[in-house]
Amino acid sequence: MNGNPDGDAFRIGQLAKELVAIHLQATEDPSAVAAAMVRETTLVALKSRPQDADAVIADACCGSLQALLLSGHDLSRGAALMLAEVQDLAGPLRINPAVLTDSVLAGFARMRRFMSQEQLIDMLETLESRFAGAGAAFAKALARQPGQARRVPVS
Repeated sequence: MNGNPDGDAFRIGQLAKELVAIHLQATEDPSAVAAAMVRETTLVALKSRPQDADAVIADACCGSLQALLLSGHDLSRGAALMLAEVQDLAGPLRINPAVLTDSVLAGFARMRRFMSQEQLIDMLETLESRFAGAGAAFAKALARQPGQARRVPVS
């Protein structure tokens, strides 16, 4: 599942960000909208790129989280709902939920440079409180991000 899409491949993250941004304008629950868009974007994209599941999921989660950030919405709740939605895809996609979780967290970690330390800590704590082990896995994903001078948040 370690697909390596080329630069000309359609941009899942950008698509997810745009879809979420459009839907955020007319909703009372932006986090739920972002999670639903991750699910739909992932399912549609994987029809044409099943070999790139990890990249597709990471891109969709990164783009959706970016839309929430740009709109000033709750990133931690959105992240938790996105992770739940993607984990629910394990059966239909026939992919190990742990692999899906790693892809989701990798997408979230790519947003590190745009988030404050407080936002990162809040997200880590929220993920851990709802998904055992997800906080530690998120911290590891953050540590793998290149060029990050800041320390990984520890709660």
